Amino acid sequence: MPEVRETPRPEGAGPGAASESSLRVFVRRFARNRVAVAAVVVFVLVALLAIFAPWLTPWDRDAPNLALHDHAPGQGHLLGTDGLGRDELTRLLWGGRVSLLVGVASTLISVVIGIVVGSAAGFFGGWLDNVLMRVVDVFISLPQLAFLIVVAAILGPSVWHTILVIGVLGWTGVARIVRGEILSLREREYVEAARALGAKSFSIVMRHLLPNAMAPVIVSATLGVAGNVILEASLSFLGLGVQEPIPSWGNMLQAATNYRVLVLYWWEWIPPGMMIFLTTLSIYLVGDAIRDAWDPRLK
Repeated sequence: MPEVRETPRPEGAGPGAASESSLRVFVRRFARNRVAVAAVVVFVLVALLAIFAPWLTPWDRDAPNLALHDHAPGQGHLLGTDGLGRDELTRLLWGGRVSLLVGVASTLISVVIGIVVGSAAGFFGGWLDNVLMRVVDVFISLPQLAFLIVVAAILGPSVWHTILVIGVLGWTGVARIVRGEILSLREREYVEAARALGAKSFSIVMRHLLPNAMAPVIVSATLGVAGNVILEASLSFLGLGVQEPIPSWGNMLQAATNYRVLVLYWWEWIPPGMMIFLTTLSIYLVGDAIRDAWDPRLK
């Protein structure tokens, strides 16, 4: 009988080797996309400027100085002043804190609700799946911006109300993604093995299904941050989001809607508009690059 020799295991091989290799492949693919890398740099820079806003300029965020109202850039005010003499750069940086907070926090709320609903619908199926998916259909059929305006008007404008409203109404896409992933994964062999070993439903979902369903959720959440930044700007522009004196990019644009301001005082509306544009564009580019790097058809 011929001797059977055990094939030596390559160095570094083990249970985590496949995942580590997949992560390296993902990073390598993402790094090849130079536009996406530049977008990451832009977004990180915007985020850092927003985080350190209180220490980057010497001016008070809300203190008016009517003697310098609508002053052009110069004399210590790099981006000029607004109609109340407040430093535009200071308010722009602080506005980034608010806009990014709303975008990220509302997306987290949406992701949590979407994961819970989608996991329950996909794993248990049956009547629960039907009920939850009909709820999803109802929320999808609502005209989102109009409904956001109505709810924001009822609750009253504030930062936290804006986060809550956008987050509670924006979970349907994540729920559908998670449900679809769970439906495709729940009959896999490793799930059947976990059931045979007596694992409870919650453990199976949390340990075996959700980790394998998170890639499209991460992509959706990334794109959701950009969409929620735009939604916040829209609500604040309409006077139903963040209110003065707290600055956000949306209410800074709203304050510059006067025809005279648009024509004569460009520094009061171009910078916040450009910040919204650059921030959302960079997030969308990063989201697209993550999706492309994770696409199994590219492996």
